[in-house]
Amino acid sequence: MSKNQKFKKILKNNVFSDKSMTKIEFKATLQMLVPMIIQTIMDNKNITIIESIKLFYLSKLYEKLEIESTKLWHFTNNGWQSNC
Repeated sequence: MSKNQKFKKILKNNVFSDKSMTKIEFKATLQMLVPMIIQTIMDNKNITIIESIKLFYLSKLYEKLEIESTKLWHFTNNGWQSNC
């Protein structure tokens, strides 16, 4: 099963569910999302990867994203862009 397939399975099982993800599921989700978010920031702001990483990890988006109960991890790119 590819990483995308695993990610879609995690989302399918948790996005519309009140149950919380396990720590392992949540960590795996973040590990897949963070590079995509950083790439989006790089593309939209035309900045280096280092600048993008700093901007992301100092953002309110990351602050909220690392809290599983916010369910912020399931939003699309459009939701991320307004928070960095």
